[in-house]
Amino acid sequence: MLIFGYSVLVSPNNFPRFWIFMYYVSPFTYFLQGLAAAGLAGVDIKCSPIELLELQIPHDSAARTRGDYLERYAIDTGGYVSNPSAITDCQYCQVFNSDPVLEGLGINPQQYWRNAGILAVYVVFNVIATFVICWSVRGRRAPAQGYENSLFLVESKPCFFPSGLGKYRICSS
Repeated sequence: MLIFGYSVLVSPNNFPRFWIFMYYVSPFTYFLQGLAAAGLAGVDIKCSPIELLELQIPHDSAARTRGDYLERYAIDTGGYVSNPSAITDCQYCQVFNSDPVLEGLGINPQQYWRNAGILAVYVVFNVIATFVICWSVRGRRAPAQGYENSLFLVESKPCFFPSGLGKYRICSS
């Protein structure tokens, strides 16, 4: 579960130095990055009233409205003014689009095909490794009678437990 939580919720810059390699080794990183990039990239964000920043603009400013006063700042920082035509209270949301939030977590929205390819390599490698390990453990033994084409069946015979733990068990020949 540690790998799962660290893989996307924390950027690699915030990892302890020793654990940075786990960010790149864990398949959860690429799985969750792919899901987040496919589902959240390019989504416009609308702040709830509790998330809006209430700003008081100086009265001696040359801007007629709060939208005029914060327009350049909002463009530069990626936010928006919730009530641009207001004259007194200014409500500002810090995020307009989900892409800067994803990039802050180390997720590039343009890399979802790369993430899918890395996951495919993980799957293919694990399937091949499973068969190689099974073959190296079992493949060198003689096949059981009547099961010459089987890779996983083992010839067995009953054995006696002298310690009384059980009457019979299956023993490999």
